[in-house]
Amino acid sequence: MASADRHLPREYPERHSPPLTLLQKVGHFLMVLAGWVLFIWMWSLVVARPWDSGPLLLLLVLSIIAAPLITLLWIFHNMGIYKRKGPRKGMREVKPVYDVDWTGREVTADWDALSRSRVIVIEIDEFGKNYRVASTR
Repeated sequence: MASADRHLPREYPERHSPPLTLLQKVGHFLMVLAGWVLFIWMWSLVVARPWDSGPLLLLLVLSIIAAPLITLLWIFHNMGIYKRKGPRKGMREVKPVYDVDWTGREVTADWDALSRSRVIVIEIDEFGKNYRVASTR
């Protein structure tokens, strides 16, 4: 294997869900089409109604009052936390749990060794995903 090829993935992972059948594709298309028809029909009802700016004006006034008020309350809340606990001394440590990736593959790795490594190899096979430190020669 050439040195340039070793960084390329050998193959793409298999799908964990079967491909959609023709009936499922047609069903999805009809649902999307029905959604657009409903969307256009509802907007036609909105456009046909006479314009009344009263509720819109009320919404604008309440928004102009509520947004700054909520922001001020949030600031006072944070200032209260600061007075009780003092300044932050660092970030809270959170241990990530990464036993399974987003596709459902089992993940195996020595995270401490990987955190010190400059080159990491990720291998995907039928058993899962394996992270390992690349051998340096």
